Amino acid sequence: MIPSFDTENSAVTVSFWFKEVTAPGTTASLVEFQSQQNAPIYLRSEVKDLYWSGAGMARAPSTTGAGNIPVGQWHCVSIYLTKGGNMTLSYFNAAEPMKVQTVVVDQMPTPNVDDLWINSLPEPARTILGRPKLGSSPVDPGDFAFDDVRIVHGKTNVCGL
Repeated sequence: MIPSFDTENSAVTVSFWFKEVTAPGTTASLVEFQSQQNAPIYLRSEVKDLYWSGAGMARAPSTTGAGNIPVGQWHCVSIYLTKGGNMTLSYFNAAEPMKVQTVVVDQMPTPNVDDLWINSLPEPARTILGRPKLGSSPVDPGDFAFDDVRIVHGKTNVCGL
């Protein structure tokens, strides 16, 4: 486990490359963060996309995307965290680096993106405190390979985004 980081005073970027080694079924937990309310916030992988999941199964984006997370292919992920629970998730498949998927979760509800997330979770439950754990959880098992993991203050990342 990586120690907590402070997003109240400085923006933080968590970035890494990953690939699913075996098909997880419907979903698998890719990264777990701790929220200010001590409830986990998960970045989950499913066949069509990556999405945030919190207490009560609130998710962002609210609907399944049109992306593709094929087993055995490398993907780059950049998670930019700022004050107040704002999160920008960007990712792409190494085979299609120009097709970047981006999900912005902020304080302004956007239909089908973060509207249910904001309305379902109080701010402390949707604000990442830190302590990322990479890899699947017992609740959502999956088999992942990770490479080039970087956590920095600021906006630089391993994806070049």
